[in-house]
Amino acid sequence: MMREPGRYHHGDLARALADTGLAIARAEGAAGLSVRRIAKQLGVSPMAAYRHYPSADALLAVVSQRAREEFAQQIADRPDVAEGAPLDRLRALGAAYVEIALDDPELFSAAFLPVSIAPPRPDSPSGWELYRAVLPATDAATLQAQFTFAWSTVHGLAVLLGSGRYSDDERSARLASTLDLIESAIVHGPGGRAFDDRP
Repeated sequence: MMREPGRYHHGDLARALADTGLAIARAEGAAGLSVRRIAKQLGVSPMAAYRHYPSADALLAVVSQRAREEFAQQIADRPDVAEGAPLDRLRALGAAYVEIALDDPELFSAAFLPVSIAPPRPDSPSGWELYRAVLPATDAATLQAQFTFAWSTVHGLAVLLGSGRYSDDERSARLASTLDLIESAIVHGPGGRAFDDRP
């Protein structure tokens, strides 16, 4: 729930700015996010915000990180992602990514704001943590390559299916076929034999 303008008086302003930025993004979309807009919602001056964040991108990077962490947590909370055979969990992970992106497009958009700097700490939870949790032990390079392939594929699919060009039935069919291709590529690629433990 977004804070009423002018109601911020005391406390952790840095955190409040990030929280308010995410609330604005979810309520109004990420396109209008700015330090001025966020500060106005809190009832503080833009200069007060810049005492905590050296640039607009520094604040937006933290807002975007908050969105990614919330997005990842929603995925992690799904029972079929948390439990089951590795390939079943991988499929559930990919499906959850796309479904949540379509169900909450404002959060998805905020999670990938175009900013020029990284946030001050790693995401937690992160997509990398979720992916690594479903995999059997394999070498780091293979794991990273699998993750990059799977993530870029489901992310691109989420953007495509969120464009409004497809019916619900077409979305479901394209999601299923894409998840089939991801599974096949990983099972038959480097390190795949250890991954496929289903009968």
